Amino acid sequence: MSRKNKEKSSTILTELYYALVDKLARELGEGEEILKSIPTNPSYEYHFQKIEDRYLFRLANIRALLGHLATSRQQATTEKPVSPYQAKVFTAGREDLEEKIQTHLKDIGNRTLADIKVQRMEPDLFLVVVITTQGQPQASGE
Repeated sequence: MSRKNKEKSSTILTELYYALVDKLARELGEGEEILKSIPTNPSYEYHFQKIEDRYLFRLANIRALLGHLATSRQQATTEKPVSPYQAKVFTAGREDLEEKIQTHLKDIGNRTLADIKVQRMEPDLFLVVVITTQGQPQASGE
């Protein structure tokens, strides 16, 4: 669901929630005398139960949906962007260093070489880092 749809859904649910609260308030106001008499006349308790059954679950469900939408919107805005860079790290001996680098360079496909680092780890062992990025290289001077 897109951010725009989430915001629209949230607005609609909020309006629905407050419309139900207004309707509940009107109904309670109209039945005020009946509700006040519940402690002294338990036979009128069904009126309150009827109101509770009509509104309680709907209001709670709408609040839960609004909470889920808010969480979803927050997660969407806090997700970290994916880096366009990709690194391949490997080791190679002195004899096969050039061949392994050439093989990795051929395997980058449509990615663009951003950097390559070679570090001697031991006299005959090298650590190689090949960094690539999506897209075409820019001409120098841009």
